[in-house]
Amino acid sequence: MENAKDESMVTIEEFERKIEEKEGISVIFRVPSKTMVPDYDFQRAAPRNMSVSDFKYLRLNKYVGDCEVVIVDGSHRQPHGRTKMETLRESYYDE
Repeated sequence: MENAKDESMVTIEEFERKIEEKEGISVIFRVPSKTMVPDYDFQRAAPRNMSVSDFKYLRLNKYVGDCEVVIVDGSHRQPHGRTKMETLRESYYDE
């Protein structure tokens, strides 16, 4: 994570918003809101059969390293690491 802004960096707030738009899930990073990170540059959403643990490891670690990351489901709970992305995404639409 960086403190200086350049063309390819965004605030962690913007980063969280981009993940929500691309992936359809809510991710919260436990860092100051103005922390700068590389822009989220995945072109496609994570595969629906990817686990939450793999998503954190394969998609988020390259941007934020080992900073604390909280993924929440549609009930504002933290899903188990083996939960599939498809199940997580669907939880936002369950009644």
